[in-house]
Amino acid sequence: MVLFFLLSHTCFAGKLKILSRLAPLLSESSGLIVFTDSTWLTINDGNNEPIVFEINIKGKIVSQTTFLNAENFDWEELQIDKAGFIYIGDIGNNKQSRNSLTIYKFHRDDIGSEKVSTQQIHFYYPDQNHFPPKRSDRNYDSEAFLVQRDSIFIFTKDWSKPFNGISNIYFVPNSPGRYAAVFLRGFQTNSNSPYRDAVTSVCWFGSDILLLSYGAIYLINDAMQLLHTPNFVQSKRFIFKRLKQFEAIAASPDGKIYLTTEKHRLLGRAKLYLWTGTEKK
Repeated sequence: MVLFFLLSHTCFAGKLKILSRLAPLLSESSGLIVFTDSTWLTINDGNNEPIVFEINIKGKIVSQTTFLNAENFDWEELQIDKAGFIYIGDIGNNKQSRNSLTIYKFHRDDIGSEKVSTQQIHFYYPDQNHFPPKRSDRNYDSEAFLVQRDSIFIFTKDWSKPFNGISNIYFVPNSPGRYAAVFLRGFQTNSNSPYRDAVTSVCWFGSDILLLSYGAIYLINDAMQLLHTPNFVQSKRFIFKRLKQFEAIAASPDGKIYLTTEKHRLLGRAKLYLWTGTEKK
């Protein structure tokens, strides 16, 4: 049985501040984590070199990490866990034609090294029977996942037509191997257009979750309800005044929230943003 739930949205206020334009080499920034007090890690989207870049607040590259056993077919997300392991999600599937996806795992101590060896978590969607499926069923792309101890939660990016704004959550174990992703639930964001409402990144915000789309940030306080029960979940939503190609979101331990965009022919270079938000009274 397929389970869906509605996110009940209340609005909250906030503002964006551009911190820097990213180095030209980072034109397709598609993942972001806060690494130190003064640096971030980011990656480029698919068909680029399999490199993790460390950047400073000016958007300049301060180190690069290369890998022995990783390729960048369609890298879309970065995460870090409390034990210091970093995860790269090669999970993009725009054409819905991939029958195996990979999450690479390595330790933060390897940042700045060459030819790092990664652990590999491979998975597939057992409910996807056609590659690609018919247009109404195209919900097997992903640009977002969360790590919680021994579990990885994957959020799909909806490309169905007509678009319904449903992101499905799947689970895989956080250990090397190949797995059939287990469907947990679907949830409804807005349903205007995939170019505004499809999920592009997610991160922990303390014990809460921040979910990013091109057009909004969703703050979900009931993280355990979201990931472990079929119960109703409320969220607070911040709608961006201007549509941008937001591809990544990350939160620092002191509660600062950062975002990156990709290079856009109309919007210019990829950028690093600071976002500050407060609940709207």
